[in-house]
Amino acid sequence: MKMSVDDFLTGRLYPDSVCYGYYNIDLHSYKKNEAFERPSGKLPEGVVPNVTYRAMCVKGFDNLLVAGRCASADRETMSALRVKSSCMAMGEVVGTAASLCKDGKVRSVDMELLKKTLKENGAIVPDRELFVPAE
Repeated sequence: MKMSVDDFLTGRLYPDSVCYGYYNIDLHSYKKNEAFERPSGKLPEGVVPNVTYRAMCVKGFDNLLVAGRCASADRETMSALRVKSSCMAMGEVVGTAASLCKDGKVRSVDMELLKKTLKENGAIVPDRELFVPAE
């Protein structure tokens, strides 16, 4: 699943949301005075973007996960996810998922076990009970 800027800006949670994005949208253009169609800049107050496990699964491969700048996201979302803190969080997810993957098929990892293991290891994992939607 390619992460969209709409999901990012609303902090929409999915069952496979496994880590957070820690940075605002930060687009840079090589063209002078290029206007972007999507909003950029600071996130709305109370919105905490997250990253889905699906965005780290490579289409067409059952045994490959990626993190950081290789994750699947549109241009606007990637401008926020490309920073070290988000890359580090995604790296922890893919490493943990790989350790839990018994059959070599990364899409078959039990999401609840993955989240539980991440939390036990001190990761900050998106949780519906902790989520307070922006008004």
